[in-house]
Amino acid sequence: RESVFVSAKLRPDEHANVEGALATILAALGTDYLDLFSIEWPVQHKAGTTEVDSEGSLEATWTAMENCVAAGKVKALGVANFSVPAVERLMKHCTVKPAVNEVELHPLLAQRKLVGVCRRYGLTVVAHTSLANGDEQLTKHAKLVEACADAKNPQSAEALLTRWSIQRGVPCIINATSPVALAECLKARTFRLTNKQKVLLDDIEPSPKLGGVRFHH
Repeated sequence: RESVFVSAKLRPDEHANVEGALATILAALGTDYLDLFSIEWPVQHKAGTTEVDSEGSLEATWTAMENCVAAGKVKALGVANFSVPAVERLMKHCTVKPAVNEVELHPLLAQRKLVGVCRRYGLTVVAHTSLANGDEQLTKHAKLVEACADAKNPQSAEALLTRWSIQRGVPCIINATSPVALAECLKARTFRLTNKQKVLLDDIEPSPKLGGVRFHH
């Protein structure tokens, strides 16, 4: 067991029953502890629904998560999809600090302010959806196309976008859907962006069509 890092998330409709949700997860995975247990979303839903529970409390949920650590069933806690206000609210309350904040992050949604705030508090930002789910706003963006064709370091979009995140100090969860795409993402470990590529990717304008207000920082 010690050779495998096991993580799981608390769904929005499970906030009111953290201990029960964890017990179900542990039983399903056949283990007696998690290495990382994260809140998937800062908003609580009513049990078994997608309806927002206005009586829910992020602070109460986090205290219940901390109790899981105290019980030895969880090694570290994390959050996902937390905006700057959500991070700051949690940091005012928590005793056990979250280790990570997993968020959508790519050149169209660079999350610069959020990354800075998380680093100030000692949280590691982890990127998910780093390829923007193949959104053509990014994959066919002229600056990305130009960066891929850089004569000094020609690379696929998958490799460049993964490297862009890593080179910013943000580890990626690779969500490739084929062995070929996975291999391209893994190439990011073998090179560095040229100055031209970095400037091109950094200069891609954020898209107002991506995410809601909680994800524009």
